[in-house]
Amino acid sequence: MPELLNRYGLQEALQDYARRMSNDQLDIDVQFLHYKSDLEKDRQLLVYRIIQELVNNAIKHASPKQIIIQVVEETDHYSITVEDDGDGFDIHQIKGNNSAGLYNIQSRVDFLKGKFSIQSEKQVGTSVEFIFKKILHDKNCDY
Repeated sequence: MPELLNRYGLQEALQDYARRMSNDQLDIDVQFLHYKSDLEKDRQLLVYRIIQELVNNAIKHASPKQIIIQVVEETDHYSITVEDDGDGFDIHQIKGNNSAGLYNIQSRVDFLKGKFSIQSEKQVGTSVEFIFKKILHDKNCDY
């Protein structure tokens, strides 16, 4: 587990990751909306790893100039979007090929009991969104 994630949580770890990955040719922006940082550590790690895989895939395959990572906390779920302005691709071609990266993402999203979707257009970019429910704790329970 990345030390920043363990110590300070998802928000700080992702902002640090974005700073480290950004350079003169690539700007990575991270946005948190309504995030209260209540997400359990094991789930934070899964989200971090999914985002890391998506960013690495974009850099490796799409030559983006900008990547936007958005983490939104809603009443009963989290919604995370990773968008790039890179080369884009034909989604139908990628679904047939058993990409290790996509498999890793799908496995982690499944572990969160979530869903993910990909939209991509050649020469426009790619947007990946994954959504998963919060684990709601009963405030009246001691466990």
